[in-house]
Amino acid sequence: MSNNLRLINETTTTAGANAVNVLNVFTTDFHIYKIVTANLMANNSTASGANLRLIEGENTVITDAYYYAQQVQKAETSFSNNSTDEEQIYNFFNSIDDGGQAGSSVGYIYNPCQSYYTMVQYESIGRPGGNLRSYKGSGLYAQTNEITGFQLDLNEGAGEFAGGGLIRTFGVRID
Repeated sequence: MSNNLRLINETTTTAGANAVNVLNVFTTDFHIYKIVTANLMANNSTASGANLRLIEGENTVITDAYYYAQQVQKAETSFSNNSTDEEQIYNFFNSIDDGGQAGSSVGYIYNPCQSYYTMVQYESIGRPGGNLRSYKGSGLYAQTNEITGFQLDLNEGAGEFAGGGLIRTFGVRID
């Protein structure tokens, strides 16, 4: 499958920012996009979800109409989190803090530039505060807007990224 992946964008997190916008990566060239993150950490000790929001047009961040279900494992317990009409897809990129244990993820975005719903699937893992957290889920953005990019957003207002986290976006070609 590696021959069918084309690197479209590589972005790093900036120390002190609480969101990262990855703009103009989704086009009609592909129907499937793969997002891979590595070394995501925070500057502060608050454990914060690293979440997905979609972007339409030049830079309009979409803040509603996300539907998803996820399976979560936190330390020794696990539970499901079903959610409807949320402002973002929580923990798409996992949870992070300043404990020196980076989070990472792999996610797929389907049909962002088509005239039907944008769908996502994802898996992520990290150890905020030394506690294992793993997320696996799927969801959709229930509108037919043309999606051009995405935002990696921290859900606590006090949360901010450490520098050096890596976000890679690939187009997946199916021959």
